[in-house]
Amino acid sequence: MSWATDTGKEQDGGTELPPIKELYFARQGREFLVRSGYAAFYEDTKTLPYFYEIRENWRIAVRDFNVGTPKRLNADSTAEQGQVELFFMELRHGDLALALKKYYSLIQKRSKDQVFCSAVARVIKRQSVPNPSPLSLPFYILAAWIHGFLWGLSNEERADTLRRVYGVTIRSAVGDASEVVRKTVARLKLKSWSDYREVYSKPPFSLLLFHMPQHEECQIVLSSTGQS
Repeated sequence: MSWATDTGKEQDGGTELPPIKELYFARQGREFLVRSGYAAFYEDTKTLPYFYEIRENWRIAVRDFNVGTPKRLNADSTAEQGQVELFFMELRHGDLALALKKYYSLIQKRSKDQVFCSAVARVIKRQSVPNPSPLSLPFYILAAWIHGFLWGLSNEERADTLRRVYGVTIRSAVGDASEVVRKTVARLKLKSWSDYREVYSKPPFSLLLFHMPQHEECQIVLSSTGQS
């Protein structure tokens, strides 16, 4: 499936590709759906009330998300701006050596750009620290909001899903991971099922836990009591 079909303007039939950050998060989401076997389930969720409004709001949040691109950086074109953003995303959230190799020509082109070089150096320094912290909680929430079904879960189950499915450690001074998730979602200005109480009396999704002999498994399912 092409990016234009997968993440383009489905409702108005447009063919314009979304910004590079949205393509990146959508790709992460699609890869998760394939790995987890939730692709068909995801297609079913598109029929739920206000799904497209919630997804459009997510797209805006992704576009506003700061991936570490220097604010004072001037790109020669929109295409180059997109390439720079993708470089910093992969530099911060991917394989460092691979990102440096993949974007070698961009790095060479901007070798005399002090703003660019300083930003790259900061990321490399952070990555070189032993036992670096994982990706930021906002990053994970954005990555899992639509394709990981967080938009349709309660804050408690969002925290549990992030921990069990994505391996995220949510740090809280008072030990309330769900409150940390709630505040992060609010800062990102993400809409969810709870913004449409006239339709959803409860979360449309539930997280089921299965205790196996050697391990524990979880599964996200449609909740029969999610809609009014």
